[in-house]
Amino acid sequence: MENVRLLTNQNPFAAAQQPTILAPQLGGSDDWYGACSIETFLPGVGNLFATHEDAYGFLDYPTRFRTANFWYKDAAVQSWMYGETFDNYLDTFGADAVTAFYHSGHGGMDANGVFFMPMGSAWGSETWANSNQMALGNEEARYVFLSTCFSLRVLEGHSPIRTWWNRCLGFRMLFGFETVSVDNPNYGKFFWEEWNKNKSLGQAWLDASWRISHGQAPSVVAVGANQAEATDRLYNERFLNRQAVTRNWFQWRWYNAQRAAGTALAMNRIPEKLSKLEFAPMIGRTDGAQEMAYQLGFTRDSFNNVGIDPAGNLIVESEGRRAFIGSDGRREFLLKSINTENRKAISVDRAIDIAQKALNDLNLTSRQQLSVDTYRVGYTCGGTQEGSGKMDKEYATDITVLFRPVIEGVSNVNHDHGNFSVTVDNDGSITTIRDTTRPVENIREAKLYNGPRTTKPNTDVEKMLKTAAKGRYGKSRITLLSDTVRVGYDYSGKSGNLVAQGTFEADFGQNIRKQFIIRVPIPVA
Repeated sequence: MENVRLLTNQNPFAAAQQPTILAPQLGGSDDWYGACSIETFLPGVGNLFATHEDAYGFLDYPTRFRTANFWYKDAAVQSWMYGETFDNYLDTFGADAVTAFYHSGHGGMDANGVFFMPMGSAWGSETWANSNQMALGNEEARYVFLSTCFSLRVLEGHSPIRTWWNRCLGFRMLFGFETVSVDNPNYGKFFWEEWNKNKSLGQAWLDASWRISHGQAPSVVAVGANQAEATDRLYNERFLNRQAVTRNWFQWRWYNAQRAAGTALAMNRIPEKLSKLEFAPMIGRTDGAQEMAYQLGFTRDSFNNVGIDPAGNLIVESEGRRAFIGSDGRREFLLKSINTENRKAISVDRAIDIAQKALNDLNLTSRQQLSVDTYRVGYTCGGTQEGSGKMDKEYATDITVLFRPVIEGVSNVNHDHGNFSVTVDNDGSITTIRDTTRPVENIREAKLYNGPRTTKPNTDVEKMLKTAAKGRYGKSRITLLSDTVRVGYDYSGKSGNLVAQGTFEADFGQNIRKQFIIRVPIPVA
């Protein structure tokens, strides 16, 4: 690399850069940002653990450029902020007082498609905020983020039109979930990390969720004067825009992950042979990445003009392609846009074949075994209530094939570390390659260890997970989702240690649920 350019943080407003600020700046009246997060709810609704960190992660990055109006927490979050009468109170506070509004907490949806959220305290007699009382976008709101369960349902008879059409008075996009979501602190943070890879707002939201859990279905809807405008906004809108849009068409997109047929990587018991992995150090941020890029069509000249952002990540651009080479060794190659006009879905088998060929061509299997584990389907649909109304038929636009490392028959457990994935659209074109694999330098034998005691170590994986989860959400009914139980290596640390992992679902009653992931070390020495 002959020339490395120092890049400034990308401004979500595509405006002049401002000095970097080291923490979320609140108390302004620029009407750009506002957030609410609830961890402690009124009696009768179980508490959460990660929503404040979630909202912080969302506010932290953009408030380096513009001050946020507010960040309300817990008891300060009341229903007045969401109803039409006060949602732009004093032209500063409320869900319709800012261009981008972020809410993190509980959420649910009833059989009639009404979305509801329990509040942190009562406002008069009101303790919940309901979508059928909202009117968003006739004042300031253009981007509404609802980091809750069931905030944007798209399946089982539900649709964004059913829930949000009459609530949309000018907002451009709404971000949420089709499913129960995982209580996790990183949605907001990961959203901006993905956005800084030059992804659209919608793509960044979906990919941020994928990094947290492959078992949930994130969703996003865009609004437009017609189908073409809404579709373009859904896939391509990148910077925040304060202009209201005409509501004539909704177009939405979501992810749905499935286990690949014939795979057998999800071990749910402690293996007979135990090991610890020692990862090779990442020597230089471009370790192996340049050769991968050349094979993927990047020119050699493109590596003579590399950008490095404030976080130490390398950015390479070449003839419409973009490579992101993380300071932690992860790599993502954005090769082309998905052809959303091709509605003839590619078969899972063909997508896997294309992904497997890419894996072989890049020669990644020379340093470790990588096997197909999961595939994720990207779907889209659209419709309108204008005139006599119309609803398109949903269709798949792309398939992402996920490969996991396998060491002596044992895989990893991570959603965001140690894996390799390839996204293929219906044309059979590879649009994105993501590589977070880590070369293993040494495999050290180990054995079960139970401390100084002479009793036999516990090897009941489900019992270990349930013990660790006990009491996590108070008196809520907690269920271990048996198909999520996995024993394998944790690739997120400096070494690969054997762990048990499982996803639990907490039922708080009143149609309120939440998932959480438990990871327990397997005691080995």
